[in-house]
Amino acid sequence: MTTQNVSVRSKNLFASHKNEELYESGAQETHILRPSPYFTGQFLTTHTSRCKTVSLDGRVIKTVEGFDQEVTAKVLSEEIGYNKDYKPFRILVIDQPLDPQYQNPAGNLSNDEGFLTVRGGFDECKNFLNLFPAYHNTINSLDQSIMKFNTNYMVLTDYLDDASKRLQSLCSQTVEKCLGETSLREINKPQFSDVLNVSVQGYTMRKVHRKVFSAICEKFQHADCELFEKCERLREVNSGQLGVQDEFTCPLPSAVDELANLDNLKTPFEKIKCVKSTLDQIAEGVNDHVLKNRHPSMSSNDVPCLTTDDLIPILVTVLAQAGCEHIQSNVFYLENFYWPASSKNDISYSLVTFKAAVEYMRATDFSSLLSFKNSHKKEAGIDSLLTGTEKMGLSEGGNDSVQSASPGASLSRIDRQLMRISKMLEDSSSEWTKAQQKAPPKSIFANDSPSRGASASQTSIIFPKQDSKRKKQQLGDFLSSLQDDVFDTSFGKQS
Repeated sequence: MTTQNVSVRSKNLFASHKNEELYESGAQETHILRPSPYFTGQFLTTHTSRCKTVSLDGRVIKTVEGFDQEVTAKVLSEEIGYNKDYKPFRILVIDQPLDPQYQNPAGNLSNDEGFLTVRGGFDECKNFLNLFPAYHNTINSLDQSIMKFNTNYMVLTDYLDDASKRLQSLCSQTVEKCLGETSLREINKPQFSDVLNVSVQGYTMRKVHRKVFSAICEKFQHADCELFEKCERLREVNSGQLGVQDEFTCPLPSAVDELANLDNLKTPFEKIKCVKSTLDQIAEGVNDHVLKNRHPSMSSNDVPCLTTDDLIPILVTVLAQAGCEHIQSNVFYLENFYWPASSKNDISYSLVTFKAAVEYMRATDFSSLLSFKNSHKKEAGIDSLLTGTEKMGLSEGGNDSVQSASPGASLSRIDRQLMRISKMLEDSSSEWTKAQQKAPPKSIFANDSPSRGASASQTSIIFPKQDSKRKKQQLGDFLSSLQDDVFDTSFGKQS
C-alpha cells in the first residue's frame, strides 16, 4: 500500500469550493501525493515546480517540508479507488486541509453543534450568510431586490397575498442560488438547507418589516382593537374560570413575560420562536405546580398531563395578561410571511395552537363570566368587610388609617377596595347619627326630685312645654334643633 499514490480529501476544503477554484489555487496538487523515493512513510505533493513533503503514520498525516505552517491532520476514513488504467490508489479523508490557506471559513463550524442551530434574528442571519464568501454576489443581488421592493412596490391592504408571493419567490430563488454555489458533501444537507432557508428569510423580512407589517396592522386594526379590549376585560380571569382543571390552574408569570415581547420582534421566525417558548413556559410552569401540589401517595406516573383542551384556555389567560396590541396582525403575519421548509415540526404545532387560542378568544362570549365575577364582588358579607377593615387598621381603636396615607402612595386593588369599604362604614355611621338627632329628645331630669336610690324604671321622661305660639323657622336641621332645645332656650331669630 505504501507504493500507491494517495488522494487526500479534507471535508472542510471540498465543502465550499468549486473544482476550478481549487485547481487554480493549487489545492488539488497539494492534496494528491506520490510515494517519496528517499524515505519510507513519506510522500511528495504533485506540484511541478516546488514539491512539498508530508509523512503518514497510521491515522495521522503531518507536514514535513515546504509548508508555511506545520499541520497535523487526523485520518477520518480510507477507501480504495482505481484510475483509468485500473491501478489502485488510496483515498484518505482528513479533518483539515494540509495548508491552512485552503481552509473553508465555515469549515470548523461544521463540527460545532451551534453551527446548524436555526436562528431568526437579523444579526444572526446576516452573520451566518457572511460565513460563506461564495454567497457574496448572491447576497448583493438580494439587497438590490429588497431595495427595489421598498422603493417601488406599493403594499396594499387588499393585496397582501401578492406581496407574500413576491417575497417568498425572492427568498426561494436566493436559497437555490446559495445551495448551487456550495457542495455540501459532509454536512447534513436537509439540516443545512433549513438553516439557510431561515437565515435568508430572516435577512429579507427584517429589511421589509416596516413596510409590510404596517400594512397588515392597518388591515386588521379593528380586529386588533377588539381582541385587545377583550384582553383587558379578561386580565383578572384565571384559567380555572375558563374550565381548566383545578390542578392545572396556577399563575404563569414567565410565560406572560415571554409573550409580552411578541409585538417587539421583527422577523417571522423570531415571533414563532416566541410563541413556542411561551408554550414551553406554560407546560413547565403547570408541570412544576402539579408536582409540587400532588398527593404524597401519588406516584410520578399518576400525575395528570396537560392536554390541548386545557392548554388553549390557559394560553388565552396568558394572552390576556401579556397585553399584546396586534394579536390578529401577528397571526396573519405568521400565516402568510413565514415559509417553513417542513410543516410537520414543533414550530408548526406552536403556530396552530396559537391560532386556535386567538380564535377561541375572538369567538367566545365571556360576558356571563364577567357579570358573575362582578356580582360576586358586590356580595361581600359584613364579616369579610370588617375582617378586611381590621387588617388594614381601620377598625375601632386602630392606630393607623388608610385615609392618613399620603396621596401619592401607590395602592393595590385590595387597598382601594378596603378604602371604599371604610368610606361606606363612615357614611352609614353618619346617616345613623343624623337619624338619631331627628328623634324626640329625652329629658335628663326625673319627676319631682326623685331620690338617689330610685331605679331607672321609676324615672319618667319629661317633654318640656314649648310656646305653641312660636313659629318654627326654616333654618335647617341644626338651628331647628336648637330652637327645640329641652331647656326652652331659643336661639336664632325670635318671633
